[in-house]
Amino acid sequence: MSIDIQAFHDASFDVVKPTELELQQGHVAPGAKAVLPTGITYVANWRESADGMNQHARAQVKALAMTGLPIRLASFATKSILGEDLCEEAQKLEYLSSISFSSTAIAIKQAIPSTPESFKRLLNPVGIVSQFMDEDQQERLWKSTILYTSWERNSVHPEFVEIFSKLGQVWVPCEANKKVFVLSGLEEKKIKVIPYPYDPATCEQAAPRKGLLPLYFEDIEEPKRFYSIGKWEPRKNQHMLIGAFLLAYTPKSKASLLIKTSEFRGAWGKYPTWEQSIAYWLSRSEVKTRGWTKEHFDRLVKVIPKKISDEDIQMLHMKNNIYVSAGLGEAWDIPAFDAKLAGNKMVYVGFGGPEDYATPEDVKVPWDSFEKVHPGYLWEPEAEWASVRMESFVDTLKKVKPFGYRMVPISYARKFGMCAVANKMESAIRELSEELGCWDQLNTCGGFG
Repeated sequence: MSIDIQAFHDASFDVVKPTELELQQGHVAPGAKAVLPTGITYVANWRESADGMNQHARAQVKALAMTGLPIRLASFATKSILGEDLCEEAQKLEYLSSISFSSTAIAIKQAIPSTPESFKRLLNPVGIVSQFMDEDQQERLWKSTILYTSWERNSVHPEFVEIFSKLGQVWVPCEANKKVFVLSGLEEKKIKVIPYPYDPATCEQAAPRKGLLPLYFEDIEEPKRFYSIGKWEPRKNQHMLIGAFLLAYTPKSKASLLIKTSEFRGAWGKYPTWEQSIAYWLSRSEVKTRGWTKEHFDRLVKVIPKKISDEDIQMLHMKNNIYVSAGLGEAWDIPAFDAKLAGNKMVYVGFGGPEDYATPEDVKVPWDSFEKVHPGYLWEPEAEWASVRMESFVDTLKKVKPFGYRMVPISYARKFGMCAVANKMESAIRELSEELGCWDQLNTCGGFG
């Protein structure tokens, strides 16, 4: 059977035009009933792999869902990553994004606000929301919002403090962040320290086995395999790390350094690239006199300037034994924490997260003052971070020794394990929801774990 296409297009059809009254009436497709009557929406960037903030968000949501509270996962990201394109971690959490509520009792928003104005837009994602809300409704919206943020400097702009004070709670990952917020004028009761969680079931490779006691062999000089993981940026301080290593050791020492890094978005003025950093240090007379040449450098110092797989990252933790957290300001430093979960020793500057999980065996680089942050971050003019002297860094690298064994610190599970952190989050949510009058509904609503 053939169809006369031209005749089809030429045919005239009677079109029924809607009346003015019909045009004024809105029609929507029938929707499905919400899965739960109420719940907590967790909004974060969580879909991307090989990104610290996305990884942090996934860990927090996984722990929070363990409480059995009603959780729905949402994303700030405009870039769509679906199905098989998601990393394995994200795929396991995607089911939470399909949960729906008749009403949202509390919204948790995990983000690092860049400016006060952009943060206000983050709180009110719908541009016209203020047109439909009176002051009381606006206040209720903000009071039912929890901000989970990370801070990497010692000050908070007054405009941020003014906005944060209107929120229900502010969560931060470490005690140093809490101190900064309190000193900047935020009410201490409003701030909750919620650490980055880990799953103890994934750390069996670093537990002592077969009843053997972990021994430290003082008479055996194990090679020192220093390593560090992080984007190349002034805050991470890799430029000083390279120089400190070259000044602490010679090509004849039993020591090596590996830096896994990647390019930061955009260039940094007055801060060298990793190639420029290497060239700078190899040109220094004090480095040359210690015997360092390009050939020796290439043999003992390696920079990996690209993204690698999670499996390869794990191999870095297994093949090296002293992690260097050189960051001048850290909220948590996930790679350093992962190094501790692999049973390695840590050298750390420690303004921030590493202070919270360092053990007595780890070695801190001495410092006692602050310095201005790199202006490229566009933070408050008065913002500062730790000021580290090269001599202190060199001396610390010289004296540190690797463990003669691998073991996750015994205090970690009850401090930073999934269950421990989940309990902290539930306690904070209960406190806020009791103030809002919605705890009974959240506590009895049920969740999906």
